[in-house]
Amino acid sequence: MNFQDKLRQYREQAGYKQAKDFAEKIGIPYTTYLGYENQGREPKYELLCKIATALNCTTDELLGREKHVSYYELRCMKLENQLKKIASIASDM
Repeated sequence: MNFQDKLRQYREQAGYKQAKDFAEKIGIPYTTYLGYENQGREPKYELLCKIATALNCTTDELLGREKHVSYYELRCMKLENQLKKIASIASDM
């Protein structure tokens, strides 16, 4: 899903049925906002952050970025699995 589809999806999920209402909420002209939803235009960083905040989502979600697991998170998951195995073995004794 591209940015304009995500933008429309999150706007509607946030309860803004009309794009015009949301444009007013974030303080930009309606035609500018329509460019983001319908014409493939993308907002500058500051406005992207404002949009994400108003829609209660992250900029990564709006941009369709996948969540990448950090090395630390991956290591913690492996350790957690090892601890579960140890606890299972201990409970069988």
